[in-house]
Amino acid sequence: MQFDKRLRIAARQHSNDMLNRKYLSHNSGDNISKTPLHRIYNSGLSVLVVGENIAENKGGTVRALLKENPDSLAKIVIKEWMNSPPHKENILNPDFTHLGIGYIAYKNTHKVTQNFADEREFSVDSMLAKVDKKRYLISLYMNAVVPEVSIFDNGEPMDTDSIYMRSGRMDFPLIKDSGLHKVELCLREGTLYRCGVRFLVDTDSPIEDIFPTLSYNNK
Repeated sequence: MQFDKRLRIAARQHSNDMLNRKYLSHNSGDNISKTPLHRIYNSGLSVLVVGENIAENKGGTVRALLKENPDSLAKIVIKEWMNSPPHKENILNPDFTHLGIGYIAYKNTHKVTQNFADEREFSVDSMLAKVDKKRYLISLYMNAVVPEVSIFDNGEPMDTDSIYMRSGRMDFPLIKDSGLHKVELCLREGTLYRCGVRFLVDTDSPIEDIFPTLSYNNK
């Protein structure tokens, strides 16, 4: 697991929000950063799975430990998390690849947020295009088998009935002479989508001009 500055910023912002609004929860009152998924999504990571641990300590010992031995305060938080099965599961989860910790303290109160993410970059290794009657049939070969991938056409989700998917491959049609298409491949993360692959297809042009370096067949 590697430390990630984007997760650290997201964690620090949540700790600061909890301190300012005086609450302890994974959900905030801010719609833009309402849940851990929203906050980590907004950090810029391409994520499939997220996790979050939070903690707070109050009292005179907080200020004393911060001044004399900050490491002791960190050990107290980690011990509390490791004694809690859900928090321990996040810390030991082998699927998480990235970690960020945000700590905020004011007077006798401190808030800690620990963010985890499983980041998987995905890309298109190769593409095959061919003409079938009045359609361009496009096949994308991915660099990895990535679940929950959706295809967007000019900002709208493509009808799943028109998409053929199997291990590492996605096939979909575009109607000829239907103008310019902005095609995006996006990971679904709850109610959010993160788009990692984008390309433009001008279906008013001959297939040889659209995909000059690709394999294509005319029927």
